[in-house]
Amino acid sequence: ITAPVFMGLACVAPVLIPLLAGPGWEEAVPIAALIAIGGMVLMPSQILLAALSAAGRPQHALHANLTGLAVLSAALVALSGLGTAAIGLARLLADVAQTTIVVGLGGAAAKVSRTGLLRRLAPAWASAAGMGACVVGVYALMPDDVPRLGVLATLVATGVVTYAALLFALARAPLRALIAVALGRPHPGETEGIAR
Repeated sequence: ITAPVFMGLACVAPVLIPLLAGPGWEEAVPIAALIAIGGMVLMPSQILLAALSAAGRPQHALHANLTGLAVLSAALVALSGLGTAAIGLARLLADVAQTTIVVGLGGAAAKVSRTGLLRRLAPAWASAAGMGACVVGVYALMPDDVPRLGVLATLVATGVVTYAALLFALARAPLRALIAVALGRPHPGETEGIAR
């Protein structure tokens, strides 16, 4: 569920940031977009970290956070020539590094198959990427005279429909299970692998 939200935020940032903050905030658009994409990558690993912490293994969270801090710091210095976009790119790199540590070390400690975890995330991430491409394409085709709120509504609707269609095509069984859980009618066996 978080993948389309974060990807959607990244894709509508050029419309949303000026709408919320007003003119003069255009430089924040790439920062917000890259941070949102990083959030999409990072969020699933946080569930694994919470499980490890609950099981008395908080050191994995410490290792992941220290790795993220080191990568963020190094990337901010190395990418400083890119201007303000370096902030978002550095945060994205830090999120990828943290996720790598969590899935690599934490997954092994929790006896979670890294391949299985990535296989379960792939349809959501692929659907989110396809949705993002579609939303960006629609945005590029929109006339300049459409009010920003209308543009935002069109992009959100495009994202919702596109993501649902792609998820239906790529992950029909988990989608049905998620809908059943959301409606309070889980069927035996359909919710396997879905957090309640």
